[in-house]
Amino acid sequence: IDFCLQRCSKLAKERARGQLDFFGAISGGDDASDKELADCPKTWPMAQRYKDERDLMGIYMTGHPLGIYKHVLPSLSTFDPSNPPEIPMMEEIGASRPLRVQVRLAGMLKACQVRMSKPKPKMERGKPVLDENKQPVMEPPQPWAIMVIDDGGEKEMEALAFAKTYATMKEWLPGQVDQPVLVCGELSHRTDRDTKEETPEIQFIAREAYPLADGIRKFSTALHLNARYEDPTLLARAAALKDLAIKYPGAVKMLLDLKWASGRVAEIDSGAGGVNPTPEFLAELEKIQKADGYHLSTIKDIFLTPPEPKRWEKRF
Repeated sequence: IDFCLQRCSKLAKERARGQLDFFGAISGGDDASDKELADCPKTWPMAQRYKDERDLMGIYMTGHPLGIYKHVLPSLSTFDPSNPPEIPMMEEIGASRPLRVQVRLAGMLKACQVRMSKPKPKMERGKPVLDENKQPVMEPPQPWAIMVIDDGGEKEMEALAFAKTYATMKEWLPGQVDQPVLVCGELSHRTDRDTKEETPEIQFIAREAYPLADGIRKFSTALHLNARYEDPTLLARAAALKDLAIKYPGAVKMLLDLKWASGRVAEIDSGAGGVNPTPEFLAELEKIQKADGYHLSTIKDIFLTPPEPKRWEKRF
């Protein structure tokens, strides 16, 4: 990129002064330094293109990373950050610990700040482990992360990935900033650090996280395509969908939700086999289904690997 900017700046100044490189004029082309330019592919992966646009110019030019997911985000997310579910306070129901609600949230990872935990005593069966001098054995600091997720709505959501959870995603999560993700976790009321009392503020504790394309594959059971029986282009669209499925084979079943003018709807197997809903697949699908749309059906479980419940916890 630096070479390209310098080269363009040089050519612009030469043209402004009415100058032309002598050897470039003889050869009818630019000077030999242009050979340093790397061969560029005809098309970049969409995620890479959006990231490079943002890195180079500070804004997205050809689209937004969440744009192609607009039909599937509502199926993956189980709550709206601007309107989170109501969670009873402990005193309202006589609980001794904050209640937790299991949720999923899909959106853009706008930030990922990694911090180190404070040293703390090592515990076994609720008691500190002591060394030979009867002193507590201290666990070394561990990295954990604060994520900021934007689902395209009115409010961003902060998610905390503590050390044990962050260890499962530390290899890829920091590099996923400005890319779509799916985060599975729990909502609860925050506890005041000093008074240890429960506050009305809601916090999001992450338990699992995935790049959004992976999350779609792991949590989806079927891709539902809306269609109208009276649509004169129905047969042509069906053929295009079959070709698309052949191009992007995968495990997510593709179904046709066919609707008649009377309002009756029939769910029909497309016969195209399973698909792999990559960003590129969704971009091509949007062109075919632009008039009628589509949506996902997902597994009922919030997590792929549910966390072990502690004996004192209540979850909804």
